[in-house]
Amino acid sequence: VEDHFLPDVNEALDELTDDEKEEFIKELYKRYGIET
Repeated sequence: VEDHFLPDVNEALDELTDDEKEEFIKELYKRYGIET
């Protein structure tokens, strides 16, 4: 992951509710095949 990408993601996550954040993170895990 490129460094300049992360601040944007963190800023975007700040806009989300906890539920939305959880869904977003689940999607990321699914997309990148990360085991939870």
